[in-house]
Amino acid sequence: MKKLLLILIAFIFFSCTQTEKQTKLKNANTDSLATEKYTRDSVYNFLFQKDSVVFINAFGDTTVITKQELNYLEKNYSGLFSSQYALDPDMVFNQRKIPTTDTLFLGFSSEAGQDIFYNFYAYFLSIQNGIDKYKVERKKLIDIYETINNIHIGINGAGTFYLHMDQRILAYAEYAITLYHLQRSEDSALKFEKQKQLFLQALQQDSEDRIELNKEATASEKQKQKTEILQLINKLNEQINSYFYLSTARQFEYSKYN
Repeated sequence: MKKLLLILIAFIFFSCTQTEKQTKLKNANTDSLATEKYTRDSVYNFLFQKDSVVFINAFGDTTVITKQELNYLEKNYSGLFSSQYALDPDMVFNQRKIPTTDTLFLGFSSEAGQDIFYNFYAYFLSIQNGIDKYKVERKKLIDIYETINNIHIGINGAGTFYLHMDQRILAYAEYAITLYHLQRSEDSALKFEKQKQLFLQALQQDSEDRIELNKEATASEKQKQKTEILQLINKLNEQINSYFYLSTARQFEYSKYN
């Protein structure tokens, strides 16, 4: 009887906690969400009860997604909402359906439209992960990815690829946060530092080799580029202070730029 009573109390406590979380999420504003971690279903219900979703990304840019656009995303970007677990943003985008007769929302497939999609992906996932819970990790990942992107801008110039990548790193950073607990535990400081230095040395050497291939640049211009790249490498060295950040930096560099 005592055991049955304890089970009943535990059940009531769990039910009240879940109801409280759902109520918090339902009453939250898109600009000021509760700081707890939510399920994908609860975030989905929260978004789809609204006529439009307004959110501000990490760079301070405001985006508005209408209810009609949400319905379009649900219908054609199935991996965004339907999967039980978060999927890689590139996978979700590349597996999208493109209705040839729907001219109103084909803009999502443009470069600028793709930026909006990646921003919304990051927003949706950040609510699920916990906006405040991983605030420090999120900012550090974005800073690391920005530095890597700036290294490639320093080599190749500010082309449109890098300008759009600057927006899409928000989604890549948020997806990395979902994998945070799946990362292996940190290695010893000695092994971590050795692997980090190998990564940074390879990145610097590759950057310098690419700069040397530019036959149109003068020797002084090339030296200036190398100096600027070295400054960014040193900045990256300070930003990467754990094995998690090293592994995500390597994955980002090798998958997006090679």
